[in-house]
Amino acid sequence: MSQINLTISIDDVLENAEVGTVVGTITVEDNNPMLKTTLTIEGDDSNYFTLGGDNFLYLKKTLDFEEKQTLKASIKATTQVHGDDTIPPVSKLFDFELNIIDIPNANTHSSFALSVFSVDSNTTADLSKIDSFE
Repeated sequence: MSQINLTISIDDVLENAEVGTVVGTITVEDNNPMLKTTLTIEGDDSNYFTLGGDNFLYLKKTLDFEEKQTLKASIKATTQVHGDDTIPPVSKLFDFELNIIDIPNANTHSSFALSVFSVDSNTTADLSKIDSFE
């Protein structure tokens, strides 16, 4: 039986990406018309993904950067000869990682100070009295 050649192209994804977003593409090189290759997803974070019949990898769950910054899973490619159950299938795992890009939450706060004062044409300033900020 020939070797399984599989390429996974994964894109980083924003944490607010919608379920159903394409996050990767899978290419299987199968030069033997007698072979049938089946793809499945395995691994710790496999429940975040689903495979389409078009060999796209789709997001199946919402993401939260504060929970997980990277998702890790594997594509299992199993090749079997069409119509011949006497030859056992051959499987190989292809690992991948998906990086989640953080989007600041609406409740993120920044501290700053604002000073308001009146200035007219007769106002002068002594710059030596201004505090420096580093």
